Order: sequence, then structure tokens, then C-alpha cells
Amino acid sequence: MVPALFEAIAPLEAVAGNNDPPALHERFGHRKILDVAGTRLGVIHGDGRAGTTVSRSRAAFADDPVDVICFGHSHQPLCERRDSVWLVNPGSPTDKRRQPRYSYAILDVEGGRAEPRLVFFDDRR
Repeated sequence: MVPALFEAIAPLEAVAGNNDPPALHERFGHRKILDVAGTRLGVIHGDGRAGTTVSRSRAAFADDPVDVICFGHSHQPLCERRDSVWLVNPGSPTDKRRQPRYSYAILDVEGGRAEPRLVFFDDRR
């Protein structure tokens, strides 16, 4: 199972997505808020029926103030600040779909301040 590969090198926090098996949904849930060095990080896959992936992800934390919302689902890389909240979709390092390049995100957090950035590459080997 993929989580075990990550847990072999570091602690793992995750949320389940629409294509994950029931065991991952039970283990990780669909939404969570993490405190990372004084920064509130909202994590959600972003799937659903109404609106866009961005709007669904924002709505999921409307009643819980967070500094960063990390989401995925669409595989469309995004790193932008809206209303004092960073919205970060890493895209995908393995399935770029309609995107021109593969991507992932790095989130540096220090002293309650978050600095996200996207990293793009052409060959996933």
C-alpha cells in the first residue's frame, strides 16, 4: 500500500480522494486541518458535484479559518493567494492529464508564515 512507502521515511498526513479504496477513506477521512509550525493548513481532495474544484475546496473551510488550502482532484496546478488564504493544487507528478507539464508543490512554513511554490518538469522518469 502506498502510505506505507511514505511512512517508511517520514510521518504521513493525507486525505482520501474519489478514486481511493474504502480502507483509505476510513483511515484518512476526506478533510482535515493541520497545525504546521503555527500555520493552519486545510487539506481536502476537492472532488464533488457543484462548482469548481477551487470553489468546493474553499467552501469546505468556510467555517474554519485556515492559512492554506491544499487540494487536488483536477490535476490543474494552482498556487495563488485569495482573501489572505493560499490555494495550492500541486497538479500531478504522475498524471498530467491535459496539462503541458508534470508538477508538484512545496510548502515552506516557518514562524506561522507559509510560502508555497510549484515545481514543473517534463519527464517523470
